[in-house]
Amino acid sequence: MSGRLRLLALAPALAALAIAPLPSAAQEGLDLAAAIDAALASHPSVVQARSAVQSAALSLRMAEIDHGDVTVSLRATPATGSVSLTPLEDGTFGDVVDTFDADTGATVSAQVELPWGMTIAGSYTAGIELDDLDRSGPDTEERFTDAQSLSISQDLLPAGPLAPSAVALAGRRDDLRLARLRLLRAQSDVTQQIVRTFLSLIERTATLAVSEERLAVADRELANTRSLADQQAADRIDLLDARIAAVERRNAVADARASLALDSAAFFADLALPPAALVAPAVDADALRRAAQELLAAPAATAGADDALAVLEAQAQLAAAELRLEQARRGWLPSLAVSLDYTKSSGAPGLGRLSVSLTGSYTLYDSGRRETAVLQAEEQVASARRALTSARSTARSGLERSRLDLQRAIAADELAVLRHERAGLQAEQAARRHAAGAISDAALADTALSLQEAQDAARAAVHALGRAYLALAIEMSVDSLQALTAVAG
Repeated sequence: MSGRLRLLALAPALAALAIAPLPSAAQEGLDLAAAIDAALASHPSVVQARSAVQSAALSLRMAEIDHGDVTVSLRATPATGSVSLTPLEDGTFGDVVDTFDADTGATVSAQVELPWGMTIAGSYTAGIELDDLDRSGPDTEERFTDAQSLSISQDLLPAGPLAPSAVALAGRRDDLRLARLRLLRAQSDVTQQIVRTFLSLIERTATLAVSEERLAVADRELANTRSLADQQAADRIDLLDARIAAVERRNAVADARASLALDSAAFFADLALPPAALVAPAVDADALRRAAQELLAAPAATAGADDALAVLEAQAQLAAAELRLEQARRGWLPSLAVSLDYTKSSGAPGLGRLSVSLTGSYTLYDSGRRETAVLQAEEQVASARRALTSARSTARSGLERSRLDLQRAIAADELAVLRHERAGLQAEQAARRHAAGAISDAALADTALSLQEAQDAARAAVHALGRAYLALAIEMSVDSLQALTAVAG
């Protein structure tokens, strides 16, 4: 299994593991791992992809049966007879049944087609004949008959992998392989979607809490300004400024609260789970930063583009088109076969009849059908090659975009760390100035809220870094198990 397949197969579990909460006391609510499990069990795209895998597996099984083409049939002939009536005697019938003949038989036949152009067919027939079943006489003639035949035919110019059943079998194998890859991709996409939404709701919840604190500060400032206005210590403009600030923050809080409630309800509805508090994950930020830098520094980063699902699908389409072209070109070849036939029936003298025959045929004229079929197949191959080139280009562009997103996330995380550090220093400075009476309580509270906002922004930057890291790790054909384990601590 390639590195990409290993990563895709482990992505849902490892994505949850990489940013799951560290072991702690019993927590109430929904954590990220449980959210991912619920989504992978019930998300429509995953359920549909899983159904497609089952359908592809059944189609492959049917193609395998058709390719082997082993058939056994049983035919039975029902009893047949004849009835003879005597002439009238004194106006009445004599014996109604004079004689009754009965025949019955059964045939078993089988045929096997082998991939190298050989066909083996055989049959066995057995029968019983009962003659002169007469009520008035004890004599009955019974005769057992049987016959067997065996035929072996070998195509001297076998189609091999170009036989219709072989081509169909190869196509169904590709379909199953691609269906499994689509399932893994659907699981990976759903995992990333849940990670994004889960972390976004947590970040917005934290932002809402800070906004509510700022609203409380604005309300206190408005109350103080009203008190000063009553004492003629503040004019009407100061009061209006305080009222405007309070209304703006109240409107922002109401809008953020309503939007968060709607998105949270949609999130739990998609998971088919009752609403619950979200348990914020604890991320080892330093380990995540190291893993991200190592992922960017990985050699041959664009190699993963060849393992992209769209590229693999285009490769399968090209292989199928090339097979159809080879089939079309085979239409110019003659057919040549040798057959060995053996028959034996009861009553026939000797060991039976054995015959060998050589048959051949060639189409001299078909109104241009073969030329048109070859031209059509060649155009399909050319189209499939163009599609493959386009898919590879798109995959490489997507990979480069994912790399750029990770680089941006790293830069944003570095900036958020610096801003958090600055906010901490400003909060310490404000505390000293407040102790010296240089700033008011409101100014000190505002600085504390700015520190909280900087801390929340730093946490959000780490979450964004984790999302960008996972997205690139899934796109790249590398084994990221060790890096993801390091992220999980």
